[in-house]
Amino acid sequence: MLWLIDHGGRLLRVTARLQAHFGTRLPATEFADFLARNLGWICVALSKGGCELRFRPGKVRDAALAVVADKLRRVGARRYRITRFCDGWREEEFANASEAIARVMALADGARTAARAGDFLQSGRRRKDLAPTDPLRLLFEAWSSGMRGAEMLTTVANELFNGRYIVAEADGASDDLCIVTQGRDFNLIGQNWMSRVPRLRIADWPDVAYGRWVEQSYRRAWQGVEPLIDNLDCFIQWPQLGKRRHRYARLILPCRSASGSPRLLGAMRFDGSIDLRAQVQ
Repeated sequence: MLWLIDHGGRLLRVTARLQAHFGTRLPATEFADFLARNLGWICVALSKGGCELRFRPGKVRDAALAVVADKLRRVGARRYRITRFCDGWREEEFANASEAIARVMALADGARTAARAGDFLQSGRRRKDLAPTDPLRLLFEAWSSGMRGAEMLTTVANELFNGRYIVAEADGASDDLCIVTQGRDFNLIGQNWMSRVPRLRIADWPDVAYGRWVEQSYRRAWQGVEPLIDNLDCFIQWPQLGKRRHRYARLILPCRSASGSPRLLGAMRFDGSIDLRAQVQ
């Protein structure tokens, strides 16, 4: 079975109508290779022997990467072959989906690092520099007073940030940091995407490069014991809207579930006055 994922993240089959759109009647596999090499589409072939993914790291789009990551996790194949185009086709094999997805993302990240190096800017802040009425400071002070339960902190965050927060924890099987709940108005990522909560990975944003960058901050907070306060100035690539600039301040707090397992609460407020690009020009 052969599937195609176009640059917008649509899952398609090779049909005569699709080939006619491109003015060709190539055999299905050759047609898929053509789309992967030249247009940045992803080809996913499923067989009894396993799953093969063919793509070109330098051309693939974030929307396609997000869809293929979800597809690979659902396949349940015995082996995964990743075939990438870089001066010819090169193959690698993996025993499980997590390793295959990690390699696909690493290849795509490596190919686009230079192109998107300036899209995501971050600057740390100190608690004492926050205004007394800043929601970030008020939530930080609640945590400092001894409030460590995720449920209590989310109640405070709902009021201070109008529901713009997420709660994350590590998935026991893969150690991925996953969103287990979100506030009533956490809509930056989009309601359709958030419908996959619980267990949506932090890295699984529509803009995969942005998601993986955000996940790094949560990973640092997960491995530490102190809160993180940051200003962020980001250009996020949305599937239907293109690039949009988002400027916001964020607080990540270590906390615990009712059963005592570690969690993270990340709260944000939009702030158009943040301009980290002016600082690097």
